[in-house]
Amino acid sequence: MLRRPTSASWLALHLSIATANAWMPAAHQQPAAAIGLLSRRAAACHALVDPLCPSEELCAVTSEELFAPSPPDRRTTLGPAARARRFGQRSAVKYRRLMQRRYLLLASVQAAVLRGGADVVGRSLIPAEAYALDVEATNVYVHGAALGFVALFVSGVGCASWQRLLEASAGSETTPEIIVLKCTADYFIWAPIANTLYLVLVPLLMGQTPAAAFQIMLDGFGAVSLLELCIWTPYNLLSFRFLPLELRPPTQSALAALFTIGLSLYC
Repeated sequence: MLRRPTSASWLALHLSIATANAWMPAAHQQPAAAIGLLSRRAAACHALVDPLCPSEELCAVTSEELFAPSPPDRRTTLGPAARARRFGQRSAVKYRRLMQRRYLLLASVQAAVLRGGADVVGRSLIPAEAYALDVEATNVYVHGAALGFVALFVSGVGCASWQRLLEASAGSETTPEIIVLKCTADYFIWAPIANTLYLVLVPLLMGQTPAAAFQIMLDGFGAVSLLELCIWTPYNLLSFRFLPLELRPPTQSALAALFTIGLSLYC
C-alpha cells in the first residue's frame, strides 16, 4: 500500500518542479514576478498530484500555463545600438558619481596623462626648429613627462580647486551675467598663474637655469595668453552654461590636448 506523502515531501516536490520550469534570467530581471510564478506553479503541481488540494483558486491552472516558459530576458531582446546606448548611460552615471567622490584625484590624473601625451604627439609631428626650447628627439618623452608632471599639479589640483572656488564664490547660476563674470575671472586671474607656472617649471625640469626659464616665460607669455583667449574663453562660455562641475575636468583635459601642443612651442 502506497503511503501518502507528507507536507515536507510536497514542499520539496513543488520547489523542484517550479525551479526547473522558472528560468533564471526572469528571476534575475524581475524578482517579484518570478517569485509569484514559483508560488503559482508550486500550487499547480500540488493540484496535479494531490486531488485534495485545499485551494481551488490556486489549483485552477492548466498544464499549458504550468509548463509555459518564463518571459524572455529583456537584455537578450535589445539590439546592439540599444545595448551600447544603455552601457553609455550607465557609464556616464557611474563616472559622475566617481567624480563627486574623487574629484581632485581624477582631475589630476586626467590632466597629467592627456597633457603629457599631447606634448609627445605634438613634438613628434612638428619640426624641432619651431620650438623655443631645443629638445633632441631622444628627449621628447622626457619633455612630455616633465609637462605631464607639471600638469598633475597645475591643471589637475590647481585648476580643479580653482573651479570649485569659482563655483562657490560666483554661484552655480547660468545667467549671462554670472557666466561672463566667471569667464573674466578665469582669464585674468587663473590663466596667467597657470601659464606662468608652465612656462617656468617645464624648462627648469628640463635642466634650464632659472634665468633662462624666466626669459622663456617672458618671450612666450603673450602668445600663450592669446592662445588661451582663442581656445579656453569660448569653451568656458559653454561649460559654465551647460556642464556641471563634475563633468568639466574630462572635457577640459580633452581640449587641453590641443592647447598643450601650442603651449609646448614656447616651453
